Amino acid sequence: MEEYEEDLQLALKGKKPKKREKKEKKEESEEEGEDGEKKKKKTERKEIPEDPDKIKNALNKVKASLIKWRAKKTEKDENKAVSLTTSKINYIDPRISVTWAKKWDVPIEKIFSKTLRQKFPWAMDVDEDWEF
Repeated sequence: MEEYEEDLQLALKGKKPKKREKKEKKEESEEEGEDGEKKKKKTERKEIPEDPDKIKNALNKVKASLIKWRAKKTEKDENKAVSLTTSKINYIDPRISVTWAKKWDVPIEKIFSKTLRQKFPWAMDVDEDWEF
């Protein structure tokens, strides 16, 4: 049951693993009856097997799908930062960022990595009154 607590928390937040969403959509889909009216499908729930090996296999499958889902989510979140770094290097004048950091007392180390500070030493000498 502990494995499902996180799923429950995600469901309460409105976030669900894709497999579960697809399954729920499929269950909720409607099909027409003999008289032409739309009726909801009746889905039968599977009974929990009494064989401990089958239960372990089912739990392992669920755990594996959750691990994959978490990995995809983590990868998606990590990829968001890539474009910010690219923008700082290629598109934004580093003097603008340095001026802003000096004006608002933000350490340059928080904005530029050591490599970028070495790449742009000319931008680090800008006063906080520099206008662009």
